[in-house]
Formats: sequence, C-alpha cells, structure tokens
Amino acid sequence: MGMLHRNFSLAIVVRDLQTAYYNVIWTANRHGISARLISLRLREDGNLVLVAEDMQTPIWSSDTAGKGVAKMSLSESPVSLVLRDRFGKIVWRTADYPTDTVGTNQFLLEGKNLTSWSSASDPSPGRYTLAFESCGLALYMMSTQNPQRYWALNYNDGSPSWKRSCRPPSRLAACISDFYSTIEFNAYDGAQTDCSFSAYNSSFSLYLGTTPLRPDGTFLQLQYDGNLRVLTYPPVQGRQSTPEGCLLPNSCGPYGLCMGESQCSCLNAFFFSPLNSTDSSQGCKLNEKLKCNPSSRAQVTTMLKLDGVDYVANDYTPALKLSSEKECKEVCEHDCSCLLAFWRKDTNACHHMHEEWSLRGGLNQSIFVTYVKVGISPRTEATASRTEATSRKTVIIVASVLSALGVVFILVLFHLYRRLSMPKVEEEEDDDDDDDDDVLLNVTEGLPSRFNYRDVHKITKGFERQLGKGGFGVVYAGQLLDGTPVAVKKLDSLNQGNKEFKAEVAIMGGISHYNLLRLRGFCAQKGYRFLLYDYMDNGSLDQWLFSDHAHRKAQLTWRVRCKIALGIPQGIAYLHNGTRERIIHLDIKPQNILLDSNLEAKVADFGLSRLLKNCETHVMTAMRGTPGYMAPDWLRKGVIDEKCDVFSFGMLLMEIISGRRNLDNNIEPQEKTYYPEWAFWQAQADNIAEMPPWRVKSMYEIFDKRYA
Repeated sequence: MGMLHRNFSLAIVVRDLQTAYYNVIWTANRHGISARLISLRLREDGNLVLVAEDMQTPIWSSDTAGKGVAKMSLSESPVSLVLRDRFGKIVWRTADYPTDTVGTNQFLLEGKNLTSWSSASDPSPGRYTLAFESCGLALYMMSTQNPQRYWALNYNDGSPSWKRSCRPPSRLAACISDFYSTIEFNAYDGAQTDCSFSAYNSSFSLYLGTTPLRPDGTFLQLQYDGNLRVLTYPPVQGRQSTPEGCLLPNSCGPYGLCMGESQCSCLNAFFFSPLNSTDSSQGCKLNEKLKCNPSSRAQVTTMLKLDGVDYVANDYTPALKLSSEKECKEVCEHDCSCLLAFWRKDTNACHHMHEEWSLRGGLNQSIFVTYVKVGISPRTEATASRTEATSRKTVIIVASVLSALGVVFILVLFHLYRRLSMPKVEEEEDDDDDDDDDVLLNVTEGLPSRFNYRDVHKITKGFERQLGKGGFGVVYAGQLLDGTPVAVKKLDSLNQGNKEFKAEVAIMGGISHYNLLRLRGFCAQKGYRFLLYDYMDNGSLDQWLFSDHAHRKAQLTWRVRCKIALGIPQGIAYLHNGTRERIIHLDIKPQNILLDSNLEAKVADFGLSRLLKNCETHVMTAMRGTPGYMAPDWLRKGVIDEKCDVFSFGMLLMEIISGRRNLDNNIEPQEKTYYPEWAFWQAQADNIAEMPPWRVKSMYEIFDKRYA
C-alpha cells in the first residue's frame, strides 16, 4: 500500500536498501482514492479486492472470482504480485498487466501498452504511451488530434514502420533479458516464465547498458516526461535513457525551442513571449493571437521562417504529398488548423503540425526549414479623399515633411548623446598595472568572446531581470543572439573586483570540464566589468542544502547528494591535475557550486583562484577566502597548495551529508553550533546514530561500495 498524490493506491515498490531510494513499478488504482480507511483483501471466492470504509464495495479488483485462487505471494523475477491455485499454478499476476514499468523476465505483449504518470507525483495516466506493435516498440504522445510517434525500436531493418509492411511470426513478445539487460523480440507460447528461449532476431535487440553487468533487477520505465529510462537495482553506471533531452516531443513546452542539453528558449522574441519568465521549459505563447479568415483581404497571419529547426515526430510519420517547399508552406498558410510546416531539403519531405509542441534546433540549416504561423496586426492603409482641396493637400505635405525632419533631428541628437555617454573601450593598462594577471589575460589561448557594453545591455534587455547579488556584484539574466541563456555578473567595484575579474577571465578562458561552469564571454570597458556564464537552472547548492522548501528537500535524495558530492571533486581534480598549470580554487563552498537542470554540480567563481607552476609546491598569498572553509595552513602561515581545496571540499562534504551549515548560531545546544567539531567528538565516541541526517553510515557505505 502506498500514499501517492495525496490519495491511497495499491502499488508495488522496489527499494534500494543502501540509498533508501525507491521506485513505484506497478499501480492498481492509478487515480487513487481519498479515504480514512482502506484495505486489501483476498476473498473466499479467489477475488483480490481493494475496499474502503464499508469494506464491501471494491475500489479495484483482480477479477479472479471462481478461478480457483488459493494463495497470494510476491515473486522476484519478474517482480510481481501473484495469485496461485492450490497446485501452485499461476492464475493471475500483476506482471501481465503493466502500468508504466516492465522488469526483468517480464513480457510486453501486443496490445499491453505502458502509460506514463501525469507528473512526478501523480500516478494517474499521463500523455505518453509505449506500445508494442507488429513492427516493434514505439513511443507515442497522446494529443487532441492523433497520437504522435516520436521514437521506435523495430526488429526488422530499423526503418520506420510506415515505410514498409511488417509480417512478424505469430505470438511475438518483447522481453527484458536478465543477464545482458537487453530488450529482445521473442516467440512467445504463453507458457514461458522467463526469457531463456531463442530470440526471434537478437541482432535487433536494444542493449540497455555499457557494461554486461548483471544487477539484481533491471526495469524499463516510461516516465512522466516521455523519457524511456532504464533503472537498475543496485545502481549501475552507464545506463541509458532513450530518448532524452531535445528528442522528447515536449521538453520545452509549446512553441519552445530546445537546443543542446535541453536549453529552452522561445522561437522568436518579437512574436513570442515565455509563459513563465523564471522557467523557460514551460514554453511560450504568441504575442498576437492567430485569427483565421481566408475570405478577408487584410493579412492577419504570416509564416515565420526558421532554418535548422525540426520536430522529433517527423522522422516517424509519413510525409505529405507536397512536392516543393513553396507548396508545403502555402498549403499550411491557407489551412486554419495548420500551425507549422516543416520542409526537409535532402528528401523533399513536407510535414504539417496542427498543435503547438516543442521544436528541436541546432540542426543543419541547409537541410531543415520550418515555417511557423504567427499573428500580425491588420495593416490599415490611409487614403486621401479625392474631393480634398489642393490647399489642404499642401498643408498635409508640408506638415509631414517638417515632422519627418523633426524626427530625424531628434534621432541625430539622441545618437550623439549615446555616443558621448557610452564608455570608450578600455585602452592598454598602465605599465605599473601590467601584473601577471594582465599578461595572462592577454596571451591565454581560447579566450572567451569579448563583448562591449552595448552588447551586454542588449543581452540583458537593459538589465531587466536580476538573479541575485554576491560579494563582488549583481547577477542578471540574459540571452545570447543564438538563444543561449546566460547569467551576467556585473562587478560593481573596480578597487575590490578588478583583480578577481582578471583572474577569472584568464583562468576560465583556457579550461573546459563538465563539472566547471563555462565562461561564455566578458566585457572590459572603463568603469564596467562583466562576466557572462552559462545559466544554471537550479541556482547554487546552498539554496538546496539549507532550504525549507519541501519540493527541493524531496528532490535532494541520497542518490542526488552522491552525484553532487562526486561531481565537485572531479572538477577540482581537473583544476589540480588536468591543466597545463595547476589551479587552486581557494573558495570552495556551497554558494560557488551551481546546479544545472539535471542537478549536476558545476564549480564556479574563480575570482580568488591562483596558478601554481609545475616547479612550485606552494605559494604565499594573503587570506581572502571564506571563514569556515579555509585550510589551517593558510590561516597560520599564508601558504596555499592543493590541500586548501581538499580541506574546503571536506567541509562542504559534511554540509552535503548533514544538510546544515558548518557554523550555525541558531543550533542548540551550544556545542552543536560548530558542526565539524561536534561531529568529530561524536565519531570518536562511536555515537554515529546521534548525528544528522540519521543516515551518515548509509552515505559512507554508498561511497565505499559503489564508487570506491
């Protein structure tokens, strides 16, 4: 029994005992029921029922009355609730009625589809379906028009099923192999209980991992976002999800453009605006509503052309019988129900879309063309009356000319004012300021793009939206010309931030790693210093570790904490060992660890970083770090080396495990205020059970056994 979406449901849950992570793999009453009392009963007639307060009316039933059911049990392969007769023969089992998940040795028969949840917390049927068809497996998004296929695994020749006729043998089934973790198409006679029979065509099996590792359990789950994900217990690295990111049909919401690793933006800033200014993945809306009136002479719509853009479902649906790009566009333009037209130049294929979903960008611009129907304001033409007097016409002409000249004069003055008020590009630094940071800034290979103030002003839309404020300046939201979202940090004080600015540009311009925040560009003009980074959807780690937000606490599972705790040192190790000159970060703390949309850790803020040449074991520098994370050697002697970052990460790791700050004056009793010291004495006394968050030992076991 499980509490799901504030309602009671009968569910089967698989749990990883090491991480306390669990996953629901089968649900009986998917819509749930609100009740004070609920009970699961195997009645004398052999019917398994779920009943509420009256204990009579079934909420859900196995429909096995009169079929000789004698007992109920749980099986492991496949994971299933099983009803048997007195001879031990299976009468009914949940594995034959999958909801959104199939597991090891579980069959998926034709007509027995998987349906996703509505959301991460709502098990009611969602909009995505995995169907077993005559040609293989296919993923569909259920729309108001027709179901749209957006992924397929075919057992014949790999081509889309609509291009050929499939003639499979009778009694075909899809089954997850228990050893190599593959999906195989097999002949099924109804009496088999596992996958240990010859495959119909094993060369077209889907391999679910990168290593032939046999986990205790493998599950294929259709998740609420349309992602077909492989789950293993215990966890195994290298498992895949198919499809994912921009290959999902609605990854960026209606009229959303998906680029790179699920980076969302609107198709065009002039015709579209985001539905939610803080969450670009929710999609966009038309600024001008579409008005379809084919008989009207006034133009109310136009077709916006986008190059290098396509829709994921086009590869899995037959093309329309339209022979040219012009015809493909015009037919959609005059069809009130058609919203988008797609043309592929290499195959001369046309597709139309009648609903607004996400589009995929970044494709070959010489092949993919998309036309989006957008609304425009009706153009009203002013016509002069033929009966107007000549003097009246003269007055209008003169007034128009004077008005035009006045406008031109105002524009010239405004342009001159802008030129005079705009800061000049910074010239070469004075000789006395030509320190190591300046030299490094000038000679570093792979330096990121340099922007001027006008560029930054345009990117941030006049510094419209502020994301936050740190010790060295304010951070604004922005968007590059290619639609990439960025975070723009403005350094307010030259005296305080000039050296940090030069260090960060010089160091970040020459390195690249998955767990390091990417520096997109910078601006250096007199009086202005800007740094442009990749925008991180989930902000900094401290906003998650120390937040009272229930949703964030639920997402920050032990598995996620482990992923973050492993990603940070990978970025630090690259700084210490993967670059030409060793880099010491010197400011590792939760505020400088950013999280992307997948909660992957990115080490950020290199303003305090220092370079160590290969011949140097350590350097002397003034203390400028954050109290509570600074290594003792640095505090006592002013000496820094790689150990400073290791110490800071150790302090950060305790915060990741405990979920509280190293130093918190609000914690009672007083000896618990400084957490590391209190935790040390508790560990010395072997009093681990008293230490939050109550599973420190489990966290240790995860690192020791899984990632040693």
